[in-house]
Amino acid sequence: TDHDTGSTYNYMIREGIEDIASVNGYDFTCTLHGYPGWYLITDEIDANRPFVLSANFTNGWGLHAVTGVAYNTDPMEIGVHKTTDTSLSWVSYGAMSVPCLTRVIPGT
Repeated sequence: TDHDTGSTYNYMIREGIEDIASVNGYDFTCTLHGYPGWYLITDEIDANRPFVLSANFTNGWGLHAVTGVAYNTDPMEIGVHKTTDTSLSWVSYGAMSVPCLTRVIPGT
């Protein structure tokens, strides 16, 4: 997070996860995907790999980063955890502009 503005840019999410994992002895690789397709989202969830989804959400959340953990196919929705509560929230796949997905892939 940028200490001057309080903003976290997409590339900083990737770098931050990798830095914290490394310091704590974990082996993770992170990749950033702009405008992720539906199949990337569902493949990550099906593989039990939560991801960071950052976007300008047009459902009233605004600019935000959430953790993607579930999906529905009809309608196409992503189940996410937000920082503002502990319940699962749902967002329409089409209710975001400029989305980026940060994949977190454990090492072997």
